[in-house]
Amino acid sequence: MNSSCPHILCLSLKENK
Repeated sequence: MNSSCPHILCLSLKENK
């Protein structure tokens, strides 16, 4: 978990990539 981004949004971005 990076403090640079939230959790759900972070997962969404990773999933999109």
